[in-house]
Amino acid sequence: MKDYDVIIVGSGAAGCVAALSAAPLKVALVTTGKIGGDCSSLWTQGGLAAAVGPDDTPAAHARDTVKAGAEVVDEKVAKHYTATARSIVGYLEMNGVQFSVEDDGFNYILSCEGGHDAHRVLKADSGDGFGRALMPVLWDKIKSAPYIDIIDQAKVIELLKYKDGGVGGVVFEKQGRASTYTLRAPAVILATGGAAGLYSETTNPVTNTGQAITLAEKAGADLADLEFMQFHPTALKCDKAGSLPLMTEALRGHGATLVNDKGVRFMTDVHPMAELAPRDIVARAILGQQRMGREVYLDCRHIDTSEFYTLQKTSKSLDLDPARDLLPVTPAAHYHMGGVATDRNGRSSTAGLWVIGEAASTGFHGANRLASNSVLEAVIMGRASARDIKQKWKVLSGKDGQVLPHVRQKRTAYLNPVLKAKVINAMRRTMTEYVGILRNEYDLADAEYFFDSILAEYSGLDTEIEDMARVCLLITKAARTRTESRGGHYRTDYPERHNEWKHRSLVSHKLPMVQEVSA
Repeated sequence: MKDYDVIIVGSGAAGCVAALSAAPLKVALVTTGKIGGDCSSLWTQGGLAAAVGPDDTPAAHARDTVKAGAEVVDEKVAKHYTATARSIVGYLEMNGVQFSVEDDGFNYILSCEGGHDAHRVLKADSGDGFGRALMPVLWDKIKSAPYIDIIDQAKVIELLKYKDGGVGGVVFEKQGRASTYTLRAPAVILATGGAAGLYSETTNPVTNTGQAITLAEKAGADLADLEFMQFHPTALKCDKAGSLPLMTEALRGHGATLVNDKGVRFMTDVHPMAELAPRDIVARAILGQQRMGREVYLDCRHIDTSEFYTLQKTSKSLDLDPARDLLPVTPAAHYHMGGVATDRNGRSSTAGLWVIGEAASTGFHGANRLASNSVLEAVIMGRASARDIKQKWKVLSGKDGQVLPHVRQKRTAYLNPVLKAKVINAMRRTMTEYVGILRNEYDLADAEYFFDSILAEYSGLDTEIEDMARVCLLITKAARTRTESRGGHYRTDYPERHNEWKHRSLVSHKLPMVQEVSA
């Protein structure tokens, strides 16, 4: 017996495209908030990378992706995704997304961002708020689709499994209710976003704490590349509670520069691409300035920022003017290249479970995501996962075995909210300070001990703390295992790349340690 054909968890770009592409299957879209509310995709500032310019090619896009990914990108995935990019642009346009075009009404306005050797990032008329041009269009279509049921204000806490193996549904709790609820389906797609919210300084919603990693790992799925966290170089440094505002990379693509409090433009001495070097290099350079006691600023005074609407709104709220003031910036956790190990269609190692978007690790991003490749991957995986499920529907629809009873109950123990906030903040600070941009054995060992202690004390008492600590521990162990520096993973005690680590990594229930994954 089943309730739905497909259950999709998450209502960002990947989840919405998967739901729309699953027709005519009966879909349940489960989301923690309300459709049209908030998600990481809505926060997207950059745009969508695609080789649509007259002098650009998918092969060049793939080469830049591989180069930025520090030699551990799965080249087959990169070539496939970049070759698919042009059709993705057409798919979004067909569904009402409007990209910015030149006055001729035909050629796209393209930006250059870090790591790209060409102008290939498509924008929208929302300027540096691409997510605001993308998500409302997708949400409107979701709301009007008769085959999609929206289950909002619902947090999935466990995946149901068939007795003979494979995922067969979800267990969720509704906001403000004490009970748990179950939904059954022969196919489940997780599209819950990344894990950058585990850090005290992040550009993501603080709720992005690797939910898919916890759910999938408990269901027996393999994980990959957990040590690779990307830190965006230019978050606005301010006293704003929660997430830090992002200063889009497109500003540097338009000519904004990075200077320290002595007025020195330091990136020209660091990398031939200066401010448009890959993000890991720029982030470490800024941190290096800060550790020398220097403040770092983004200088936009010599460029026209009038169409960067997010920048204008954020600056005004902090009594700053980009045309007049230097903007204080700092690196912040931004994108997790790691996640649940999947193929390019989102299929995990556990039957019946697909994982897409930032929650997945396909090898497309390697050790360091190329700017604006994330929306591209999210839309591709949304369409591909739905297509994969429909192609396998004869097998999936015939699977109607017994589902094991769920074991994870909604916590009834009372934990003082002040204490809970302190524990969560301590975990986020530990991730930033010990598992952040610069890492070493001593700090990672301390962090591992701390997260082990949190798990021992709070397991069975508080679901949120338990899940966060588990993901933090998995990331820390992976970072401790990789004894080299590569992309977003930098070890001060192992500052060089090593050929023996020129591969992706795998955390598997079948294997005791982090293992090689061939690209």
